[in-house]
Amino acid sequence: MQKCRQLKLGRLPKGKALRSVKFRGTTPGDPFRIWNTRPTHLVDPTHPAARLPKRSLLSLLPSYTHTAFSVRALPKALLDSGDRPFRVAPPTGDDAKVVTMSAPMIVGKKAVYKDAYIRRKIMRKVKFALGLVVAKGAEGARVRTASGKEKDVLVQGETDRRLVLQDWSYVFSPSLEVYRMPYETLVPALRDALIKIRSRALVLEETRWGQDKQERRPQASAEKCNAPRRNGSQLNRRP
Repeated sequence: MQKCRQLKLGRLPKGKALRSVKFRGTTPGDPFRIWNTRPTHLVDPTHPAARLPKRSLLSLLPSYTHTAFSVRALPKALLDSGDRPFRVAPPTGDDAKVVTMSAPMIVGKKAVYKDAYIRRKIMRKVKFALGLVVAKGAEGARVRTASGKEKDVLVQGETDRRLVLQDWSYVFSPSLEVYRMPYETLVPALRDALIKIRSRALVLEETRWGQDKQERRPQASAEKCNAPRRNGSQLNRRP
């Protein structure tokens, strides 16, 4: 049985395939407006989900609920770009050592805590834990100590950039519990959230929204074929 390397937060190993996760400049629009009102300036109005009613759309979007946080994911095409253009970082390739992730967070005074310092600490903690999952391959494990007691630890697994879908935005809503939660509990929960959201999002892209795209393509080609054509004789014909 292969032994996994235990991760120590004070001495994290340097990743060979992936180095870090970049969060800044990865969200091309407002990800919060769609939950309250219908956005008027979508990033991509031609996306198949843009034609769905709001209630049907929200019921289809993948989500994950934990006692300490919740995650709701939506395609970047459905973000509200607004009147001002957003500064977006260029997408990274498969051979890049940095993975971009759109992870806006809802951390309000009433829902979380009134102290701004505590709220910033919670956001940083969630992003740091996401970096451990994606860039370091961190997983949760339970080991037995020399005294015979069991404890939860973090071990280093295989890194996989496919955990984060580049065309999707992950909206996190952490609670005050995250502030007190150890990384040995937070990291496995975030890994489970990314895996399940990715699975549901791929099903939407391959089945429901993929079929809509295929149906629209023949319709567009049929309209192009039915359009009146002008041959050379008609163009050269004089009245």
